[in-house]
Amino acid sequence: MATGKMILDKIQIGQEAVAGDGAADARVATAILAGAGTLQDASVKTVVDNKVGYSIRTTEQFTPMKGVDISLTEHYASFEQLGYFLDMALGKATPAQDGVGSGYVRTYPIPSDIQEITDFLTLLVEGGDNNQEYQAAYCFMTEMSLSMKKGDAWMRSASLTGQEMLKGSFTGSLSAPTLEKIMANNTALYIDAVSGTIGTTLVPACTLLTASLAIATGLRPFSGDADLAFACAEHVGHALELDTSFRYDANAVSQEDNYAADTPILLQLKNEGSDLGTTGTTYSKKTLIIDLAGVWGSFKKDGDENGVNLGKGKLLVGYDPTAATAGQIILVNELSTLP
Repeated sequence: MATGKMILDKIQIGQEAVAGDGAADARVATAILAGAGTLQDASVKTVVDNKVGYSIRTTEQFTPMKGVDISLTEHYASFEQLGYFLDMALGKATPAQDGVGSGYVRTYPIPSDIQEITDFLTLLVEGGDNNQEYQAAYCFMTEMSLSMKKGDAWMRSASLTGQEMLKGSFTGSLSAPTLEKIMANNTALYIDAVSGTIGTTLVPACTLLTASLAIATGLRPFSGDADLAFACAEHVGHALELDTSFRYDANAVSQEDNYAADTPILLQLKNEGSDLGTTGTTYSKKTLIIDLAGVWGSFKKDGDENGVNLGKGKLLVGYDPTAATAGQIILVNELSTLP
């Protein structure tokens, strides 16, 4: 009998053509997702106390509702696979070729109105090790994090909810992906007034040290008829926050002033990777751009790093009527489709 080995843990995914259509898609995974993850049975279990004369509980128990929680633990973000996460978090993007270039541009507006579950990518997820595979269909994202620290790579993590955890076997013959990590040191910071154009005013290098974007998708499961698992999901609105740390210089003090005055800002984080095979109309490199409109919910001098004082702020992302946007995320790679 095989014993599960941690080094053989893996997650495989398959995109559902229609939300909840995992069964119709024959539960086939099409890609190995880099990084670790776990499937945990989240079914509701009810122990029955029938008051039948015993001084100890009986063994009667039932399952009124089924479900599964999936944790995609923190791992290096890549230009090639980040699209899966953004398609789940903000809504499916249609890739557009950048002119005659080899780059494909995926644009993810931050929603400011209610979406349908069909607007988001849902997955079949297979997870396990050499001993046992488990799988779940109709898996949608509830939250994700995208973070960076200078001197490292960008990291991503996510939590998903699925219908039911079932035993099975991994889809075979899938190749390990070739991925380019998104390097934190290549990240440039721009901050502009909401009356201006986002991405115009470059904040000098060495100011931004860390950034962590938290996205709550606002997707909630709801039970239906004739099934113990949830039958549909509803969107109740997004919530996004960006936690940052700066060297406490004049740029940090400027944002401290914006916080004190309740002044909203436009913030851009732009990262460029390797050269594209063919330069396009707009892009010559693999690119990640995070555009955010927001107001500082907090900003203060707080702590130090190697003796240098830090300014730490939390940007509350929201729709700004002057800029007429809450922001967007742009991802450029050389994939016309996600595997």
